[in-house]
Order: sequence, then structure tokens, then C-alpha cells
Amino acid sequence: MADLTINIPQPILTTGQYFKVRYRALPSGAWSGYTNRTNAPFTITGLSAGDYEFKFILVNADATECPATYRTYTIEEDYTCISFNSEMKEVNGLYHIEITYTIPGGHTDPSCGWEVVWIQNGKMNTVPFSNLPGSGIIKIPCQNLSAVLYIKAKMCSGKVKDCHSADVSAIPDPPCINMSNIQMIITHKQVGNSCEYYLEITFSQSAPATTQPHLFYEQWRQSGLGVPHDKFSGVITIAPTATKIVRKINPHFFEGEECTEYRVNFTDVCGGVSSQRINFCREYCFDETP
Repeated sequence: MADLTINIPQPILTTGQYFKVRYRALPSGAWSGYTNRTNAPFTITGLSAGDYEFKFILVNADATECPATYRTYTIEEDYTCISFNSEMKEVNGLYHIEITYTIPGGHTDPSCGWEVVWIQNGKMNTVPFSNLPGSGIIKIPCQNLSAVLYIKAKMCSGKVKDCHSADVSAIPDPPCINMSNIQMIITHKQVGNSCEYYLEITFSQSAPATTQPHLFYEQWRQSGLGVPHDKFSGVITIAPTATKIVRKINPHFFEGEECTEYRVNFTDVCGGVSSQRINFCREYCFDETP
């Protein structure tokens, strides 16, 4: 059974006026008795689903009656909601609200379908469904932000029933795991008749993988400013599967100087910084003279 609320806004009644109202079920139901009404809303209770004809008569203060006005109203069966569950999920870096449910035997979708509404960051989004998918799953692509979710059964004639409402929490970002097992050495190799030097950094990748670490190195000179030295500071690009970096360096040795020192800082995507001081000595290749 259902209720129907009616409001007669016009004409606005003056002193002594009122409306006579009665109704019947279509197509051939018996008329109810007249009930006097005002401009205030009134409710007819206990109506079965179907079409109803209403007869409205304005009665003036002198008891004269205006011509009757007829209106038809449709009463929809009240819809019995099924149960829904909802949560935020992530697949390969993409997020969605996942709605799950079980369709019971004999289930019938509401006469005007469904509406899924979710609100994120103050923006309302709506997706209509004429029927619930038989899979028992609805996936709504979205941002990884907390959302307010509503699932509404639409029973036509402007009548809507909220069958599910929930605050869907965003998925917490996984902890960032720093690079580990970081080792730094300086190697050399002969190229032609001279030696080249390389900074080699080996590591176990971070999670998520570091693809643009910040690298800083500087050849350290005790004598201070103005002394020739090798230096670099900037972001470099590496593959997400990389476990080793090899970078050519250009140390400057003074005449008679055999050893020098590099100071190296290496920063991963998690903000972890590995610092090391590397001492090494000059190597001599075929045409180099001590």
C-alpha cells in the first residue's frame, strides 16, 4: 500500500471558501465521499498501485460551486530494496568504486531503473542503469578521494527511493620503501691510450620504483675555492628496473697528486638520501707519465 500527498495551490482561498474533493480507482471504481480541503497539503493513505481520478470543486462562501476539475494520479508499488556493499578499489594504478550485491530470486528492477550518484571533492556525478547488471558488480571509475555514494531506485512519477548510501573511504597510499643496499665506487678503464673514470652506484630499487633520482657529487679540495674540481648536481633518468648507475666523471689531478676524494649524495623517490665519501688514486694508462 502507498500514500499520495496532494497540494492545491491555486486559487488561494478567501474567507468562507473551500474545496470539495473525492476520488476513485480507474477505470471503473466507485467514488469516495467528498472531503473538504484547503490550500494546505493533504495525504490519502492506503492506496493500492494503479491510476486514480480525483475530482476537485471550489465552493464559494455563498455555497455556490464552480465547475469541477479532474486530475489523474498514478500510484506506483513501493519498491523493496536489495542490499548493496561499496568500497574503493585500485587496479594497476586506476581507482574505482566497486558496488556489489546479490540479486534474489524473483527480483524485479524498479519501473524507471536505477541511478548511482557519487560526490567527490564537491562534484556530483550520476550514472543511470535501466537494470542492475546480472554480474552483481558495478564499477565506477573515480579518483582516489573519499566519496559519498547513493544508489536510488526510480519508480517513475518523480518518486525515488534511496536503497544505499555510504561514505566510501579513499585507499591510503602504500608506504614508500627506500632504496637499499646502496654501494658507491669509482672505477676506471682504458680508452685509447688514456684512462677514464666512472662513478658506479648499485642498489636495490625502491617501492615505488625511483626513475628520477637526484644525484650530487663533487671532487673535494681542502684548499677551497678557485681550485679545479669536478662537480654535478641534478636529476637523472633511470629505468624502473634499474639496479645500477654508471656515470663518467672527470677528476682533476694536480701535478704530483696521486689521490683525491669525491663526496656523493643520492636521493630516491621516497626522499631517502645516501651519502658517501669515496677516496681513490690516480691510474696510469699507456701514454700517461707519473
